[in-house]
Amino acid sequence: MSATQADSPGGVCTLADAGQCWGSIQTRSDGRSLCDEHSRRYITLDQVVAWIPEWSTTDLRRIQDWVDSRGAGQFYIPGNGAYIGCRRAGAPREESNLFYINPGFLEPATKDGGEWEALSTFRDRSDASSLPQADVCGQCGVQLPLTGICDDCSDS
Repeated sequence: MSATQADSPGGVCTLADAGQCWGSIQTRSDGRSLCDEHSRRYITLDQVVAWIPEWSTTDLRRIQDWVDSRGAGQFYIPGNGAYIGCRRAGAPREESNLFYINPGFLEPATKDGGEWEALSTFRDRSDASSLPQADVCGQCGVQLPLTGICDDCSDS
């Protein structure tokens, strides 16, 4: 597999288009395939700790402890940007993750890897109903930006 296939621009996975990808595949609006496995963006530890600006100093210490105690040295964000995968430095692509960093918690990659650990940004899903609901355009049903004016039809 060439680097252009694995890291093709715009998150398109040419291997998925050819039916040869083992990653989680989604179809984009243009009909091309998007694959979490091959649309990964590798990042540094400095980028990891800057990912969520709301993390507290305690959160950053916990993340560093997980990195150090598990020997992580390679970090990536998949195409969907939902989490950070943490792997051993120099690990081949096929090697499994050690753990995942989510916006609100740290999660071992395997059941025997221990318990997940909440960060200060953790929000219980049962609290989701108490979150403020976004305003929606009455004409086209699109979520309104903070200006309150629809970008699609200029209605409010």
